[in-house]
Amino acid sequence: MPCIIIYKRGVRGMTLELKVDRIKNLLVRRSDWDFWITLFPLSKWHLEEILMQVPPETGYTDSWYRERVLSSTPRFPFNDLSEPWRPFVTGLLRKEVEALLDFIGAELPKEEEWLLLASLEGELKNQKGRVLEFLRQGDLTLPFEPWVKAGIYPLTSEGFLEHVKDDRSTPPLVKVIGKPFYSLYPNLWSYDKTRYLNEEMEEIRRVTSFRYVIRDKG
Repeated sequence: MPCIIIYKRGVRGMTLELKVDRIKNLLVRRSDWDFWITLFPLSKWHLEEILMQVPPETGYTDSWYRERVLSSTPRFPFNDLSEPWRPFVTGLLRKEVEALLDFIGAELPKEEEWLLLASLEGELKNQKGRVLEFLRQGDLTLPFEPWVKAGIYPLTSEGFLEHVKDDRSTPPLVKVIGKPFYSLYPNLWSYDKTRYLNEEMEEIRRVTSFRYVIRDKG
């Protein structure tokens, strides 16, 4: 898959790299990490890519997609940023999220991995030109370019509640991190604090999304 270094500090210093995966999603890694993490929460565009690879007998079909995702947040033009949460997937239960990620060999990030991405928000935005260059060279302008141009990434300081990996979670209580857009869900939460919330509550589920990590093998 295409890969580019977008930032390098010193001759032997830290680098930031971007690449795309098999569903054409955009991932970032710092050189001292052993994982790649998606630059955005999962978009509907990329969920549709996953569903094209999932056997229909699993139940993850077009009708499931319409009922579980589009019924609450219909498709929205990717270049319309008036409601920046609309292109992204929300409303899924933890078991659905983990099942879908299994199909592409990915998993939810750990809390500390999510926070590492959040700590790079400023640097990633400073490298907007390099990110756009990578997208254009790889014919990846849709759906990412409008979001990157507007600086709507990586959606860690404000965006959604996001699922993070936690082996101790007992649904319906699940571990999440992040801060929803205030205009979507008025709140005074800190984005860098985790909490256990009831995913069966519709008002919580509709503001909960997820991103994923892919780990380096070996």
